[in-house]
Amino acid sequence: MNNLPKNIDELAVAATAEVDDEPTRLTVTRLAVAALIGAHARNAAGVHGRAMDRMER
Repeated sequence: MNNLPKNIDELAVAATAEVDDEPTRLTVTRLAVAALIGAHARNAAGVHGRAMDRMER
């Protein structure tokens, strides 16, 4: 998880490097941002779950 982009601009540039038309560029950027948010949310949920497990012990 540590290799995820932290900056939305960095993500947009990387995600759309091979895309030439603007509507597709916006769609790809939106999908990439959604994936980034989902990955961070899953990571945060995992950290929270592990913390709760430790508290129960």
